[in-house]
Amino acid sequence: MYPNLKHFLDAKVEQYNCIDFIENDPVVIPHMFSVKQDIEIMGFIAAMLAWGQRKTIINKCKELIERMGGAPFDFIQNHQEHDLKSLLGFKHRTFNDTDLLYFVAFFKLHYDNYPSLEDAFLPHRQQKKVFQNAYLEELTLPAMVEVSSPVCLQGQLHPTELRVET
Repeated sequence: MYPNLKHFLDAKVEQYNCIDFIENDPVVIPHMFSVKQDIEIMGFIAAMLAWGQRKTIINKCKELIERMGGAPFDFIQNHQEHDLKSLLGFKHRTFNDTDLLYFVAFFKLHYDNYPSLEDAFLPHRQQKKVFQNAYLEELTLPAMVEVSSPVCLQGQLHPTELRVET
């Protein structure tokens, strides 16, 4: 389809990897931080929210950053249950506060065990595992959160049945 793929990709890099594009795109969100974990957390969340108008996505990410006191990693690592109330009421399209609380719980679990979000996506080289067993456990939300709908078929999932062929 593209006779010169390298030329096409180089043109796209030139088009999108510039300050004029970045400042009006959700990719601006991780660029607001210097701490690696803040970059990872907000980059992941910005990607999850990245459907709809770019301006709205950026504003919702900034709202979330504000709700986390301007320091997402610090919030994830050091929040107390009462701190999670600041996240209640957050919504972007179909992504709601219950979804957000699951993300916070995952990030907390992950960063308690690993220094970088990269480790959630890379197989354990020494153990040659693809899935990390800790992520197959059910996360529990704080008691103050009412889940409006249970995860579909959650009770029928059997983590021991998961097999990944290489």
